Amino acid sequence: MTQAQTQSDTQTHDAPPVFLVGSERSGTTLLRLMLDRHPLVAWCKEFEFVVDPVREGKLPTIERYAAYLETSRIFNSADFTLRKDLDFKGACNDFLNQRRAQAGKPFVGATVHRHFETLLDIWPDARFIYLKRDGRDVARSCIGMGWDGNVWTACVRWANSVKAWNKLRDRLEPDAYIETSYEQLITDTAGTLTKLFDFIGPGMHADVWGYHEGTTYGEPDTSLIAQWKRKLSPYELGLVESRIAPLLEMQGYELSGHPPIKVTPMLEKKLRLQDRWARMTYRWRRFGVLLSVSESVTKRTGPKALHKKILKKIHAIQNATKR
Repeated sequence: MTQAQTQSDTQTHDAPPVFLVGSERSGTTLLRLMLDRHPLVAWCKEFEFVVDPVREGKLPTIERYAAYLETSRIFNSADFTLRKDLDFKGACNDFLNQRRAQAGKPFVGATVHRHFETLLDIWPDARFIYLKRDGRDVARSCIGMGWDGNVWTACVRWANSVKAWNKLRDRLEPDAYIETSYEQLITDTAGTLTKLFDFIGPGMHADVWGYHEGTTYGEPDTSLIAQWKRKLSPYELGLVESRIAPLLEMQGYELSGHPPIKVTPMLEKKLRLQDRWARMTYRWRRFGVLLSVSESVTKRTGPKALHKKILKKIHAIQNATKR
């Protein structure tokens, strides 16, 4: 470790962590790769296994947490060890310390896509980077991932993310967060990263530009911005904007100009059935019908040991697929 790193480590050993928050498919993976490439910044991938077990501010015991982690794909694909001699908060903080030690870097952060407010229950002094993206592009991308079957259902996870951030932001001091967008990251990458690294602490570094080495990501591509203008039909735009138009405008995104579609009870039923069928058939194609059905049945009826075994097979397929 260089003298600069040693000095920085001394200054940041007790510094609060920084969390990158935003909806799934909003560009958080791209930004995480950029942040982690900095020689003084170590970034954790998805950190949902920290926030998902917390409900209504109630933290789990370390025993219950250990049981939860047994079937957490994200945790089991990460290089972390759960310390059962600590309580839940201590164990979560230890994950960040492990990441810092693994990378040999003093600054540490993690990406979280939901339950943002839970992070303050664990780290009351946490700091945040909020990354937004046009909800219509997020919805379209979620369909491509097999998570949703149409834009009307797909936009809900984006809307929930926006609402969660607005709620959390009201609890933060102005110097505890910084906001940016996927669109800004793509069109002004250098300027955006300079602001973010100044917020984190170490300042910009030239090594960051090697973020795409060893990944499927390339240089920033402006064609990925506002893809909804080319790839969503007027009907789809009417559907999605009928649900999230106020949030889109609140975040500074222009509406398409197409009239919103009135979703009647009958149409809603049709959209939900379409969504369910699309998600189910996607799982069948990816994991096979037998494995998919077995996971669903054993999740509801057990036995637990068999369900865990089936989950491990599904997780192996997920981990082997580059997304």
